[in-house]
Amino acid sequence: MNVYASNKDCALRSKGGHIDILGDVYVMSRSNIRKLDETF
Repeated sequence: MNVYASNKDCALRSKGGHIDILGDVYVMSRSNIRKLDETF
């Protein structure tokens, strides 16, 4: 299971099967952490 973490200056928006990323969002999966690219 992927866990998404964020700080107070970001957001995730899911619409029509597409996820928009605004600001700094990190995904933690299998003990790895990586920053997701902003899409909006």
